[in-house]
Amino acid sequence: EQLHRLRPYTRLELVKRAENRCVNVGGLRLRENVVEKNGWQYTYKTWEASWTPSQGGKRVKRQFSVNKYGDEQAYKLAVKTRRQALRDLEQNSV
Repeated sequence: EQLHRLRPYTRLELVKRAENRCVNVGGLRLRENVVEKNGWQYTYKTWEASWTPSQGGKRVKRQFSVNKYGDEQAYKLAVKTRRQALRDLEQNSV
């Protein structure tokens, strides 16, 4: 008896499945960066959106500064950027 073989998920399908399982939007994270310059330490936060454009492609990351936009607006920009990138991926794969 032969088993019915399923095709593997595409990267886009895996991303969508991961997002559906999470309360928050997948592919986002709040980063806290520490930089030393001229003997001083600076700490800044960014919301980072990331995605992989194609199978085996290099991960793309976009960061939005909490200092520049505020926490809520930086988060919203990261969400919007990631969702737009996924829509573009979906349109290009059809």
